[in-house]
Amino acid sequence: MNQISYTIDAPLSNTYDNKSFSQENSDCIANLHASAALLNCYLREVAQNDYQLVVKKDNPFSCHLQFNLAGYIISACVQKPSYTHFFTLTSPLYAHDAHGVQSQIDYLEFLILINHQLAKIYNTTFNLEFIIQAKNSLQNIIYFLTQPQRNSYINHFISSEQNLIFGHEFHPTPKSRFGIDIKKLLAISPEVSARFQLYYFNIPKSRLKIYHADTKIPKLPDAFIDHGETIDYPLHPAEAEILLNNPDLIQRLQKYNITPIGQKGEYFYPTSSLRTLFHPEDDYFYKCSLHVRLTNCLRKNAVYELESAVVINHIIAQYQQSSSGNTCADVSILAETHAYTLALSKDHAYDQDLQTYFGIILRKNLPKSFQTNTYVALKLFSQSSHQQAPIINLLMENQRIQDIKPKAINWFHSYAHKLVHFIFDYYFNAGIVFEPHLQNVLITIENNNPVHLFIRDLEGTKLCRSKYQPEHFDILSQSAKSACFYMEQQSFNRLVYCLIFNNFATVIHYLSLESFSLEKQLWHRLRTIIATYCNKQDIQQNTFAQQTLNTILTAETLSYKANLITRFLKSADKDATYIRLTNPLIIKD
Repeated sequence: MNQISYTIDAPLSNTYDNKSFSQENSDCIANLHASAALLNCYLREVAQNDYQLVVKKDNPFSCHLQFNLAGYIISACVQKPSYTHFFTLTSPLYAHDAHGVQSQIDYLEFLILINHQLAKIYNTTFNLEFIIQAKNSLQNIIYFLTQPQRNSYINHFISSEQNLIFGHEFHPTPKSRFGIDIKKLLAISPEVSARFQLYYFNIPKSRLKIYHADTKIPKLPDAFIDHGETIDYPLHPAEAEILLNNPDLIQRLQKYNITPIGQKGEYFYPTSSLRTLFHPEDDYFYKCSLHVRLTNCLRKNAVYELESAVVINHIIAQYQQSSSGNTCADVSILAETHAYTLALSKDHAYDQDLQTYFGIILRKNLPKSFQTNTYVALKLFSQSSHQQAPIINLLMENQRIQDIKPKAINWFHSYAHKLVHFIFDYYFNAGIVFEPHLQNVLITIENNNPVHLFIRDLEGTKLCRSKYQPEHFDILSQSAKSACFYMEQQSFNRLVYCLIFNNFATVIHYLSLESFSLEKQLWHRLRTIIATYCNKQDIQQNTFAQQTLNTILTAETLSYKANLITRFLKSADKDATYIRLTNPLIIKD
């Protein structure tokens, strides 16, 4: 097998001002951010439901919180109170025992205490695998922080994709990555500005399987190389290496006259997902299979996922062509028009494995003119190591921080209005359930304001079963058909979690700075936007929409996906635990 190689091309201006940190500083920074994510998970999912949490304001610039955990009182200083239990740590965590002795605790010690508490609550055993994944996540963050930074990015879009060092702020192991050693992991990680060539296999053209909804077979994308009777087929280089280390799969490749060639062609940038690859000149992103456990799941493209993604994309396109689907000009979808794998036997286990390794979903690329001023939303609304969130730097423009509150409210209104109308229109009019969490939303900025949004990644997009007849999808395999649909309660749970808590609660947290009153104003503004949406003519006549929106605006609690509990119980994401959180939209004046 040819040597698989990678190069580093680091940012012009990243989260860390082009500085790498010493080992000691990296340990402290990683521990603080990892502890904050774990703290927020626990407070939302457990402590707030047990009425353990006490938050007291010490002075205008700091608060003190404490709660009981596994026989200890845990305390810390945080920036401000929060309507959604989202706190920014301004001190380490401390544990106080029954004798009043205080000890500083780190991320892993905190996690062990939480493990004991959850084991008691759910009457189960200590989850050692969880601890190992948490240690791996922490170590990876430290690795990312200590890497030297070089050169420059080609545009703001890929810069934002490759600068999410700390990841999901409500996941207990956000940077856990198993199945690949650390040197190879660093070589493919966006957090250290990796870029690399794809690894190619020459396959007979008869072995190419295309999933598409068009009557005409689409032309091969740029990364595929047509030789007439054969095609050079690309894989993520890390996936190719894993595949070629499996003797049984190599034997199957030989049987089908599939030959490994090696790396060649253009250099692609891994986006924040690691497995979705970007080149500024290509028509597509390439969402590749990757048999690496990222966060909690192996990120492989099963055949049923290829089928369902293309079918859902087709249904979205049909709705867009209708009159009611053309109302949101400021929001676009990055379509997933077709997918590829190998045409092999459905009955042989190794053939099914090979199809998974070779699974690729094509996603429309950002138009070239948008790449210079479009950002992954999570990058704008996330913690930095020693700076304010990027959204605040964007809004300040040499102004004093206390003078930007009106700008923050106007910015939020423009953003939230676009997203609310788009997501709800598709949900209520077409039964299409997007997952608009912050990693799935791209924001185009002009004059420091959000002028356009892009929604991406249809893997999590589903259809409301009540809106569609499953027999109309009989052309699909049973697995693909099941992957297309949510029942009504599932749809509502996922929509509320992604839109209200993952997206808007995080946006409001970072826009509100240290101001609890501004946070309140932003939640009121979101309530006004949703209430105004209720008065749209087509929505007024939609009973289901009125009932659902009334629930969102008036219910005491709303559904929330409990990532910590789900991970502790070793549940698959599709079987995630949902709990109830206080509804921030019913804040009283």
